[in-house]
Amino acid sequence: MRTPSDRTVRDEWSACLTTDKEQAFRAAEARLEVSYLMLSVTLDEALGLRRQQELARARAGTPMCGALIEKLAVRLLEASRALELHARHYGTHPVVAPLDPDTFRRLESKRAAAWNALLHGVLFAGRARWFHKLETVQGIVQDSCDEFCAAATELNAGTTVDPAGEWAALEAIHDDMNTCLREMVVMIRCFLRALPAEELPRFRQLLEAVGETESPAKPVILARATG
Repeated sequence: MRTPSDRTVRDEWSACLTTDKEQAFRAAEARLEVSYLMLSVTLDEALGLRRQQELARARAGTPMCGALIEKLAVRLLEASRALELHARHYGTHPVVAPLDPDTFRRLESKRAAAWNALLHGVLFAGRARWFHKLETVQGIVQDSCDEFCAAATELNAGTTVDPAGEWAALEAIHDDMNTCLREMVVMIRCFLRALPAEELPRFRQLLEAVGETESPAKPVILARATG
């Protein structure tokens, strides 16, 4: 029979949550998914226009894509920040698995994930592994968002010397953001599994604050990066 310390992320993902925790999880998941869906649909439309050779209309859609990826990045970074703040204050941390470089497309994302996987085997304390993974995901989200917005700006302005490469970059970054989203959803659920019942109200407040942010995306992201 396995002890609690033997449990894996797969075990925690499959295990049931209490009703209150399940509600908190579903609400947090939905907020992230909505932001991702808006980006995915808008980018897919722009890519479709490009395939149809409607290049001017395709380029015209890139500013909206940039705004939407910033919104998604804010949601992901704030959810990650909620996990980080609560864990640092209360000492709660769940089981955690390393990132898999093969699930990312950008070279920079792959390198960051590979470094996380390497350190996961060196850091024996679960708490250190938890915080390093959060840090790594935050870095990938920030860098991916910045690169996406730069490419979208160049495409819209018509100043890029490699439009095909820039469009390919938008697709790859979209996929990496999707991977970060899936990782964040798993981390939230595992965290809720480890969370003592008496800590749930406070953690829920932190999670629900994600959906209340109305300020522009870029200042929030920069504040996280420098804070």
